[in-house]
Amino acid sequence: MEKYFFKYTLGYINIDQHHLYLTKTGNWSEIYHLKENSKTKTKKNFEKFEISKSYYYFILIISAFLLIITERKNTLVNFLVIGFNVLFIFLKYFNHETIPNFKIPIHKILKYNRIEKDIELFFINEINQDDYVLLKNVDLKMISILDELLKVSKT
Repeated sequence: MEKYFFKYTLGYINIDQHHLYLTKTGNWSEIYHLKENSKTKTKKNFEKFEISKSYYYFILIISAFLLIITERKNTLVNFLVIGFNVLFIFLKYFNHETIPNFKIPIHKILKYNRIEKDIELFFINEINQDDYVLLKNVDLKMISILDELLKVSKT
């Protein structure tokens, strides 16, 4: 049984004969505790990611405004502005709660839509409801492997 893993924007996609796994690190030891996705998990993770993105842009705009107002004369304000931005980037880099972390059985994948290097993956989740996940900036080799696995599972 062959195993594959690919990087995408929010983490890693691990694939074996039976499942597609969305993980934080791509490490195969991480997949053993993964559960199937539920609708609430995906929505909650996406909302957290969008809120953190909005918060970052808000901080960035306030920082730029403070730098313009102080005209670079007040070094304490400049230090605080730069410090908050560095701290936020550091925390965002180490915050893995916004990364989808679940498995999808291959036989529950309904279809996918490819949009350049992005994939909308439609599947049946843990509570037997239609669900989807958007995987951005996916390696094109992963698509051909997914095609092969879907053909085998449909037969």
